[in-house]
Amino acid sequence: MNDLHYDQAINSSVTFMGKEKNLLKRFLKGAASEKEAEKVETWLDNKTGKDNPWESLDNDKRAAFLKDLKKDIDRTLNSDKKGSGVHKNLFWGAIAAAVIVVVMIPIYALWLRPSPVVLPKLARQHLMHTAIAQIKEVQLPDGSKIWLNAKTKLRYSDSFGIKSRDVYLTGQAYFEIARDTKHPFVVHADSWKVTVLGTQFDIADYKEDNEAAVAVLSGKVAVHSIENSNKGKTWIIHPGEGLAYNKVKGLISTRKFSPAEQPAWVRKDVVFDHSKLTEVAKIIERSYGMQMQFSRPEIGQMEVSGNFGKIDNAKSLIEMICLTINAQYTINGNNVMITDMH
Repeated sequence: MNDLHYDQAINSSVTFMGKEKNLLKRFLKGAASEKEAEKVETWLDNKTGKDNPWESLDNDKRAAFLKDLKKDIDRTLNSDKKGSGVHKNLFWGAIAAAVIVVVMIPIYALWLRPSPVVLPKLARQHLMHTAIAQIKEVQLPDGSKIWLNAKTKLRYSDSFGIKSRDVYLTGQAYFEIARDTKHPFVVHADSWKVTVLGTQFDIADYKEDNEAAVAVLSGKVAVHSIENSNKGKTWIIHPGEGLAYNKVKGLISTRKFSPAEQPAWVRKDVVFDHSKLTEVAKIIERSYGMQMQFSRPEIGQMEVSGNFGKIDNAKSLIEMICLTINAQYTINGNNVMITDMH
């Protein structure tokens, strides 16, 4: 797809997208705000969700898939030239394809014609993500190392390291940041903006969780709240300290802990500390792909604590949890029901 067709694919949607046209351009240039980028990423997730299991495709199949998207754009553009009665959904198809091609630029480059003008313009965003039951270690251009927990996204742009080192996080990640006093490292999450110079810390901020947390293992971080009830407040967190934000009540509390070398989940150890079973259920869903339900709401409010070590399958963990709370379980496919012991 040449750059003329790419511009046409964006411009042809202007009557339908309105302000979204400029939003898309800002995203591709790495100039979108956190909320704007989240809007584009959510839209992209929906476009590449259940009907497009992207992560299961190898490189050859991904390249073939993107070629099909290119053909969809061209067909839409040709239809547009023939008349003005094109359905609005066609414009969505064209622009969705254009965005997918840009975000998946490493694979897109397999068939994009070489162009020193086009490629620098498009290769603005770097997006990394993990699937259910997947933990991934990544290294940033500055040498910083990041471990992404299951169902997590991390994004940064080509401007990373020029004036500052900004990354955008959804989910949970553990950071070992290379020290650079001239370029602060900033993590933008849903509830926090965390600024550091060089340190080790963990951030958990899943959209589906009722709590967000920051924990510092070494160095210190400045945590800026960006949610409404505490917006503008800042905390300086030292090693062995953490912050927890209750999204339901809008309350922020401090915690102390004994810092280990890395968080338990990075070591693939299962550790709970007075965790309600409703929260444990979300962890099991992300880590093992199992859906946990309770026969009574009261069971979900029970708490469990302990270091269960490395557990490779959900059934073993569920058995241990049920022994702890004196309950029993039944499994049907990927669904687990926790009931009282008879």
